Amino acid sequence: MMLILEDRTWIVRAEEDEKRRKLLEDKNVDRILQIKSCDPEILPMVIEEVEGLLRRMEDAAEQENLQEFCNLLHGVKGNCRVVNFKEVKEISHTLESEAVEMLKSGEKINWGRIVPGFEEIKTEWGELVSLQRALHSDHRSSKEKESGAKAAFLGPEDLARISATLQHHWRGYSASMAMVLSEDSCLISERFHPR
Repeated sequence: MMLILEDRTWIVRAEEDEKRRKLLEDKNVDRILQIKSCDPEILPMVIEEVEGLLRRMEDAAEQENLQEFCNLLHGVKGNCRVVNFKEVKEISHTLESEAVEMLKSGEKINWGRIVPGFEEIKTEWGELVSLQRALHSDHRSSKEKESGAKAAFLGPEDLARISATLQHHWRGYSASMAMVLSEDSCLISERFHPR
């Protein structure tokens, strides 16, 4: 009888890393689609409002004022609903429900349960705002400005990742991308056409 042992730890880790990478790519594509579906005139106002609310939530958390924190959180949730930022809206809703239950119960407030949800909101919000700024930069070519197409400056690795993810998710569509290369970035203009 021969017994062969093989250490598959690195293979399992590589597969887990690949799953996490794909999940992150999927989240980024979803974020991009949410941003692109927003009214470009309303979005800057919502961003400014939510960033102000998040700063005030920081203060409320430091003062351990859960009632004020809940009121501000409700504002974040509502603003995210207006621009259809689903992930922040859902996290906010879950956290608000939990916080309201704490308030209703009359028990001592467990900030250890509140803070992680708040950090998750801030992280997701930061990702959305970062992508929004990249996607709506004013660094368009004059031709792009004239055509009214939306453009963003992204690095070559971003282009490859977005292109692969779009091809995976948009099987019913063909994506034509016009690229203008510069020293360290490229301009992408995407247009989707039903096949």
